[in-house]
Amino acid sequence: SIWYTRTAISINASIPILDFSAAIENLRFSGIAMDVRIPIFMVMAEQPMAFRTDARIRNISFSGFHGTATAWMLISGLESHPLRNISLSEIDLDMVKGSNNEAWRREGVPDPINGLWGACGYETIPCALYIRHAEDVAVDRCSFSWLMPGKGWRDAMQCSSVKNIHISRTELM
Repeated sequence: SIWYTRTAISINASIPILDFSAAIENLRFSGIAMDVRIPIFMVMAEQPMAFRTDARIRNISFSGFHGTATAWMLISGLESHPLRNISLSEIDLDMVKGSNNEAWRREGVPDPINGLWGACGYETIPCALYIRHAEDVAVDRCSFSWLMPGKGWRDAMQCSSVKNIHISRTELM
C-alpha cells in the first residue's frame, strides 16, 4: 500500500538537470492500494543538448491498482523516443479534486512536458489518464470515476501521438 504521498510510481528515463538518461525495461507493478496525488508518472523528459540514443522506456506493466488520486496519470515519451509496450489492467481509481489549469483545458498540453505537473504546487492536466508519444499501449479492465470533482475536468482519458492503442472493458464514470 502507498498512502498520502505525492507520487505512487515515478519512472523517468532522462533527467535534464542531472545530464542523465537510462534504459528502463521489463518492469511489472501489481497489487497496489493507494491514496496519492499522482498514481503513475512515467516520462522521457526533453534533453536537447545531451540526449542519449540509448534512453528508452519499454515493456512496462501496471495491474491490480485501486484507490484514490487527486491528479492525473502521465505516460509520455518524446516524438523521437516513444514509450513502447505499455500495459494498464485492472486499475480502479477514484479521482478527487481537479484542475484549475484553464489554459490546458482550452489549448491542450504543451509538448514537451517539463516539471512535475500535478505536484509541488503545479497545476495538473484536467484528465485522469494522459498518454502521449507511445506505441503498443493496452488499457484493459480499468475504471476511472470522479468523487467530489470540485475543479474542472476536461477528459477522462486523452491520447496524443499514440500508435496501436487497445482499450477494452474500461469504464470512465
